Amino acid sequence: PQKVVVEVTTPVSQIMVVKDKVLEIYYPIEGKAFRFKSKGKIPLPFIEAIRQATQADGGLTDLGYSLLKHEQKENTLYTYWQPPSKMKKVLGIAILGSIEDRIVSFEMQTPNGGIAAKSVYQKHIKLADRYIPMEISSEIHDLSGMIQYEHVSYSNAQLNMKLPDWVVKFRIPMSVKVKEVEW
Repeated sequence: PQKVVVEVTTPVSQIMVVKDKVLEIYYPIEGKAFRFKSKGKIPLPFIEAIRQATQADGGLTDLGYSLLKHEQKENTLYTYWQPPSKMKKVLGIAILGSIEDRIVSFEMQTPNGGIAAKSVYQKHIKLADRYIPMEISSEIHDLSGMIQYEHVSYSNAQLNMKLPDWVVKFRIPMSVKVKEVEW
């Protein structure tokens, strides 16, 4: 997408706008705003998670992964994916869990077999010809042993809808001082 607008209502009220290499975050209740200017593409993990969950291979083939093996455990098909040769020193095996046409889990391992990240996809709805998870729970393990947890719930998912005027025209109010950060 050329422009992404995300409205967060809990635990804090914020509006995020990503366009090109700029991320703006506006806190309407506090009257604060930040503008992050990046040298590269702004990562959007919540959008990438949905995109990943709607592709049969989780998008791994496009990233250069190759199917290593698969196994069925009860009603879940697990596929094991090997990273591209040039990335094997930093990335381990990726494991996708699928039930019917829905990806329900994703695990990224470290090169030595430890857990780097895990996600669980739940409450899928069918939009067009794909299943979209309405809840995603993730954990990311860093090298120091810290684990970051995130749970995202989506509602009212729609395709090709007419965007509300406030989304199309959103700008941080002129009365709010914007702190600019380059990264």
